[in-house]
Amino acid sequence: MRRHWVALMFLFAALLVTLIVDRQGETISSQQMLIKTLFRDSLELTAVKAHTVEQQREKAQAEADAAPGDVAQEGSPEADAPQKSKHAAPERDLNLKNRAKRQSKMPPRDLENEPRVRWVNGV
Repeated sequence: MRRHWVALMFLFAALLVTLIVDRQGETISSQQMLIKTLFRDSLELTAVKAHTVEQQREKAQAEADAAPGDVAQEGSPEADAPQKSKHAAPERDLNLKNRAKRQSKMPPRDLENEPRVRWVNGV
C-alpha cells in the first residue's frame, strides 16, 4: 500500500510540473506577441512624429520665406553668404524618415501563423 501511495504522489507531482511548463509556454508566446505589437506601434509612432516634425519645419520655412522683413540687401553679409538648402534636414531626421518609409513598405505580418522560437541559454 505504501508503494502505491508514493507512486501516486510522484505521478501527481509530474502532472503538476507538466501543467506548469505548458502554462509557461503560453505565457511566453503571449509576451512575444505583445512585444512584437509594441515594437510595431513604436515604429508607427516614430513615423508619425517624423512626419509632424517635417510639417512643422516646412511651415516654419514657408513663414520665414513669406516674411518681408527678412529680405537681405545686396552687398550685406547675409546676401553674400552662401544660402543653405531649404530641404536640408539633420541626419537624425533622415534616419527617422528612412525607417518610417521602410516600415510603411512592409506588409503586415500574421502573428498567429509565425513559427514559435524558443531561446535556450540565451543563444
